[in-house]
Amino acid sequence: MPMLNLPLQTRAASITPTSGGNHIIVWSTGSKVRRYDWFEDQEILEELVLSGADLTRLNRGAPVLDSHQTDDVSSVIGVVERAWLEGNEGRAEIRLSERPELEGIRRDVASGILRHVSIGYAINEVVRIPAAKRGQPDTLRQRCPVNVIGKPSTLALARVRRALARQV
Repeated sequence: MPMLNLPLQTRAASITPTSGGNHIIVWSTGSKVRRYDWFEDQEILEELVLSGADLTRLNRGAPVLDSHQTDDVSSVIGVVERAWLEGNEGRAEIRLSERPELEGIRRDVASGILRHVSIGYAINEVVRIPAAKRGQPDTLRQRCPVNVIGKPSTLALARVRRALARQV
């Protein structure tokens, strides 16, 4: 099977402030997300399987970005302090930057105005599961990498979420 060079994949989840000033986030719930398969010209359901995922990059202080922007260092608005799995949920504790220009973002996160998070990740295994009923979308079950080719690598505050299950 030929190796594809796909763009960064993203998923949205939720953010909850903690009493210590950091925030606990759920960056994946394992729920299926509707996507469009441009190779097959059809709608699909994407399912991200986290069992065995390598969280090393997140646990080494991965950046928290503003809407996945990577243009320059000003897009880095925080850092991942630690990341872990609970069942098929991906969770992390993040700390937002104290830079004065980010005061509005910190206030909006604390007050619940900004409450969605998106994970940037690479995939290394995809299994297509045909739909049970005609007219329903197939499911693409994707396994987060456990090798050095790609891993969950960034978290971002997001304006919108992909799945209704991932809201506060």
